Amino acid sequence: MFRDKRTLFLVILMPFFLYPIMFTLTGKLGAEQAKKLDTTMVSVLMNPQAEGTPIHQALQADSTLSIALMDFDKSMLDTLTNTIGVKVLNSDTASVAAGQPVLVEIYANTTKDLLDNRKKRVMAVVATIKQQLVTESLIERNLSSDFCNLFKLWKLI
Repeated sequence: MFRDKRTLFLVILMPFFLYPIMFTLTGKLGAEQAKKLDTTMVSVLMNPQAEGTPIHQALQADSTLSIALMDFDKSMLDTLTNTIGVKVLNSDTASVAAGQPVLVEIYANTTKDLLDNRKKRVMAVVATIKQQLVTESLIERNLSSDFCNLFKLWKLI
């Protein structure tokens, strides 16, 4: 089957030593990329009306986000690198008191892993704040916190 020692070495012994080295290097490169994605700073442009809102305050608490308040449009974000846009609309006290929904628009180039990752973080912050506000509103009306849950999933054994 094997005619000489070189063939034996190339077919059996070399992969035995080479594959663990390749897998180790690939794992280290993947870990390095993940660490880079989690620690790289991303600029977040927010409209001035968002200042002082819970969303603005929560995003300022994230150490990987640099928050700047300024008017912007989507085309402006295309020229900037590592930048996400967040517009908070109808956040003034009169609109909220009138029962109008607060609209949040998030602009990001999701073809870049870094910006897609941060967009997901921003969306998670918005969802958390939304849930807190709904819970507070229900408590004020003496309703249980699961009053607005449309679906309950049951695990059947």
